[in-house]
Amino acid sequence: MNFLQGLGEIWVPTATQLMPGFNLASLVAAIERARISLHYLAYLARVINDARPCARDSSGAPTGITLRICIIQSCYIPWKGFFDLIGRCDEYVIFDSAQYVKRHWHNRNRIKTGNGVEWLTIHVVTKGRFEQPIDQVEIEKSWAEKHWHALELAYRRAPFFGEVAPVVKGWYERAEGKLRLTEVNEIFLRAIADLLGLGTRITRDTAYPALGAKTERLLGIARAAGADRYLSGPSARSYLDESQLAHQGIVTEWMDYDGYSPYPQLHGPFEHAVTVLDVLFHTGPDARRFIDRKRAKNSRLV
Repeated sequence: MNFLQGLGEIWVPTATQLMPGFNLASLVAAIERARISLHYLAYLARVINDARPCARDSSGAPTGITLRICIIQSCYIPWKGFFDLIGRCDEYVIFDSAQYVKRHWHNRNRIKTGNGVEWLTIHVVTKGRFEQPIDQVEIEKSWAEKHWHALELAYRRAPFFGEVAPVVKGWYERAEGKLRLTEVNEIFLRAIADLLGLGTRITRDTAYPALGAKTERLLGIARAAGADRYLSGPSARSYLDESQLAHQGIVTEWMDYDGYSPYPQLHGPFEHAVTVLDVLFHTGPDARRFIDRKRAKNSRLV
C-alpha cells in the first residue's frame, strides 16, 4: 500500500459520509492536482527570480546587484544631477505624496540668460493649503507659453537649440493643459529621461502601500519593489535612518554630485546649477556624457 492509498483508507470513509459520491480515486486526483500546482508555483518563482532586473553601470553592464531604487519628489525641469541619480537606478519612484514645500524645486528651476541666472516658476495655489502633498498642488494660472518664450530667448544661439527645440516645445504644449503640478513634472521627467536614454523604470509612489512616514515610508516602498540598494541624494542625511533599511537588508548609498565636466555654455562664466535643458541645448547628442560623470559613494558602480 502506497502513501496515497493509505491516506485514502483513513479519510475516504469519513469523506463518503459527508460527501456522497466521494471515493479514493477523486482524492488521489485532487492531491495530484495540488502537487502539480505546487511544482508549477515553484517553477514560476524561479522564473520570476531569474528575470528580476539587475542594477547597471553607466555602460549598461550588470553589476550583480539585484535592484537599486531611488525615491524622490518630482521637480520642474530638474538639473543634470537629478537625472544622473535616477539614471543609476533600476527604478525611480516619484514620491509626490510628500508635502509640498514653498520656494523649493518642485515648481521652479533656473536658466542661464544674457542677464544672468533667472528663475522659471510655475505659480501654484498654496493659500490655506500649507500641508498639501505635491500630488494635490494645483496650478494657478497659464505658464507654459511664457516659459517657452524665456527659454527661446536664452538659448536660441546654443549649438543644438535648432535640433532640440521642437521636441522641448512639444513637451510644453502637452503640459500646458494640466491642472496639477505633479502631472506637469511627470511629463518632463519621463520625456527627458527618455531623450537621454536612461532606461530607468519610472513609477509613482501611489503604486505601493502607503505605510508610515519618512524612513518607514521609504522602506516600505523599497521592500515592495524588491530593492536591496537605496540610492539617495545627500540632503536626506538629515532625516534618513540607514539602520532601519539595513535591518531589512537594504544598503543605503549616497550620491556625490562633485566632478561634473563643464561644456561650452552661453552667457559668461560656467554655471552648473541650472536646468538640464541647458545641457541639452548646448551639447545635443553628447548630453549624456556631461550628466553621467560621477559615481555614488559606497556603491558597486564601476
